[in-house]
Amino acid sequence: MADAIYQKDPPVEPKAPPKETRTAVAVTSQTIDVASLSSFVADDAAGATSTFVGTTRDTFQGKRTLRLEYEAYAPMAVRAMQVTCLFVCGGLYKRRLAR
Repeated sequence: MADAIYQKDPPVEPKAPPKETRTAVAVTSQTIDVASLSSFVADDAAGATSTFVGTTRDTFQGKRTLRLEYEAYAPMAVRAMQVTCLFVCGGLYKRRLAR
């Protein structure tokens, strides 16, 4: 479904998200404060806030893991995340999860 936002034909035109929508998008080398971000998006009208915190194994293929390194072109990564936020918050992707 996410591929739909990159279609060229027909174009996908996101609607503006509601004014009360809160999003936070950044590329950082700093530790992410999950509790602070969860508080930032908390909403009494929401049934849940879902987060994912990934970890890595201490070994891989018999070798000790020393560190993880990631690289990205930050402006492109931020824009892709912003498009995803528009996709979800702007009504392009809506799914009824509870009745």
